[in-house]
Amino acid sequence: MTILSYPQNLMTHGGEYPHYVTFTNLKKGKPQNSVALYLPAEALKSSYTQSFGDADLGAMGVALAGEGGDAAAAAMSGAMQGTGGGGLLNMITSLAVGGAKGAAETNLGPAVAQWTLNSAMKSADAKFGGAINALKKKSGLIVNPHKAILYSGPGGFRTFSFNYVMTPENVKEATAIADIVHYFKLHMHPGTPSYDIRTKDTSASASGYKTTSKRTVEGGINTSMSLSYPDEFQIRMSVNRKHKENSRNAVFNIKNCFLESLNVDYTTSGAAAFITTGAMSVPATTTMAMTFKETELMTKNSIEQGF
Repeated sequence: MTILSYPQNLMTHGGEYPHYVTFTNLKKGKPQNSVALYLPAEALKSSYTQSFGDADLGAMGVALAGEGGDAAAAAMSGAMQGTGGGGLLNMITSLAVGGAKGAAETNLGPAVAQWTLNSAMKSADAKFGGAINALKKKSGLIVNPHKAILYSGPGGFRTFSFNYVMTPENVKEATAIADIVHYFKLHMHPGTPSYDIRTKDTSASASGYKTTSKRTVEGGINTSMSLSYPDEFQIRMSVNRKHKENSRNAVFNIKNCFLESLNVDYTTSGAAAFITTGAMSVPATTTMAMTFKETELMTKNSIEQGF
């Protein structure tokens, strides 16, 4: 495993940066090579979001208003599994086609009147919208839509930003910076599958038999039928040169990520500036901005594990 680092003394005790980040690319889940960089301030930010929407519950809102959570869960389970025995689907069907008898069987008697009124109002709105709206305005009354907040799932995948300004102090460090930029560019991109080309020699070999040769050719973006996924990255933050895996005492852990964007700027204060050492000329400053996106959504279990 190759480990590139900036600054050069990052991994040594007594260095300028006691806190650092290690990026390791993965192939089929197995760690490959790594890059270690100092821990920038913006890397200590993490956001958590959830998605909620509002909906009109209508008659079912009235029906379930007096029910406990266990009853609602049982109804939902019945509907999801398509089974009988008072599931949500059966309850709705009973209301729609069973009338009072269905309402009695499902204990939804209070909802019958509301459902009937809602249905009548919708039908009337479709035919006499203007008149119905005038009546609503005059009476100062509308049908209660029984609005509720509904949870629709996690808001999205977390993203993390890492911004670096790297200025080499010698040729070795300049080479390391160039290798670091190449490392991230290489592993964030997809690959094209390779294929073998076999050719037959037209002339006979010394033994009198014709021979075949094989060479492997990399596919091109315009000729390949498929692309391989970019590598995932394992990101580990070390505080005081220590990483606490799966610990709630850590700042936060990061699940496996893809490198979503990489911006590299070789200018120095808006101008071109190079350092020439022997036959080698390198940028005086390399600015690198990266955004990573996690591959898994957060759950309570993730939070308990320190994410």
